Amino acid sequence: MYLQRKQRKIPRAELALITANTFNRGKWVAKKIVSWEISWRNSRTIPEGKQGRFAKVSSWFNDEGVQLAV
Repeated sequence: MYLQRKQRKIPRAELALITANTFNRGKWVAKKIVSWEISWRNSRTIPEGKQGRFAKVSSWFNDEGVQLAV
């Protein structure tokens, strides 16, 4: 969302791809970034992925300190 404010003429998908490439990721992560942004704007939540998770590991999104910082 920060990039969208700075670069108004570049489409959202391209900005997401730039962000994903910054972290050595590709198109799939760029699509997820766009979907996370839409979810954040609508409900102020980012959906948690369940695939490949060990049941005893907690997410940083559930940490109260991280939520307060956001």
